[in-house]
Amino acid sequence: MLGKDIKIKDYPNDVFKAVGKIIMHAQEWEQEYKKLATILQIPIKKINVASLNKLNKALKKENHLNDKQYRDLEGVINKRNYINHEFFLKDLHKDFKEIENKHKLLIEKAINTMKLVEDPKHSLSHVLQVVQYTKEILENVEADNEVCIISAYWHDVGRLEQEKGHALISAESLKKEMTKLGYDSEIIDKCYKAIYKHGWKEKPETLEGIIIRDADKIDFVGIGRWEECIKTNCKFRKILNLLPTMREKLLNLKTSKEIFDREIGNLVVFLHNKLFNIE
Repeated sequence: MLGKDIKIKDYPNDVFKAVGKIIMHAQEWEQEYKKLATILQIPIKKINVASLNKLNKALKKENHLNDKQYRDLEGVINKRNYINHEFFLKDLHKDFKEIENKHKLLIEKAINTMKLVEDPKHSLSHVLQVVQYTKEILENVEADNEVCIISAYWHDVGRLEQEKGHALISAESLKKEMTKLGYDSEIIDKCYKAIYKHGWKEKPETLEGIIIRDADKIDFVGIGRWEECIKTNCKFRKILNLLPTMREKLLNLKTSKEIFDREIGNLVVFLHNKLFNIE
């Protein structure tokens, strides 16, 4: 494994060929890594940075790697991520689009329902932003992409009926619609669990639930949400009360906190420009 020698100098006039060659061999190495995971009975759903690091740690824990080998492989994985990032994201975004096409009827039902919700803090634009944050989290976290995308679109549908207990209503509504459309009971159950406990005082039972809850809470500092609330003169009191402790108390995943840090910085710039009428 990792036996091929790649020399950038072999491609002095074509950087794309050089990078392509690296990626091609990286994919070959990763398949070897996946075979090794199978032999060692370590579950790996797909090859990405999260799964490679998971396997690397397992190999170290079971004494298949010494400290130096572990650090070396960790470096290779991180470099692979840097080189392959744009290519990986293109494939992942294609996967997201395929998921949305596959579940078009289900997603359209959620969108049409959210168009009827009048709360500017929990409008359709909020849901669409949560979908985007969910996708961004999935770029760095290995989870069930289908469940996460479906659940992100449906997480606030229950608000059409009432605010209190809306998460459970959303889950029940999704379950009913998925059953009507003939979905398998396993994915219905996963989607149900992903959204029925996404309130800020609740703790989801699954990784997909954690991702949906994190994505939802990140949008407390989303520019689009604040802009819509400013336009409609909607108060921010509850959000402002949560802001000081939100990052550490409400967000679970490292990547969620990184997105939050970026978004709160963008929000400060947005509010500054709004205050001083800067275009």
